[in-house]
Order: sequence, then structure tokens, then C-alpha cells
Amino acid sequence: MNKEEIVKYVEKHWRGFIRGCIIGLIVGYLAMRFIFN
Repeated sequence: MNKEEIVKYVEKHWRGFIRGCIIGLIVGYLAMRFIFN
């Protein structure tokens, strides 16, 4: 993928990308708390 394609893809899908990052952070945080409790 070249830069223009990446920019177009991100502009189209940035909401899902951000939601995925937030979900990943929450899941990771809960997993860390569970493992190190």
C-alpha cells in the first residue's frame, strides 16, 4: 500500500480503528489486573 491508499483507508475507517484501540486497551488492562492480582 502506498501513502495515499493508507490515508484514504484511515479516513474511511478511523472510528473503528479508534474503537478497536480503546477495546484493546481495556481488555489489556483487565488482563493485567487479573494476572497480577
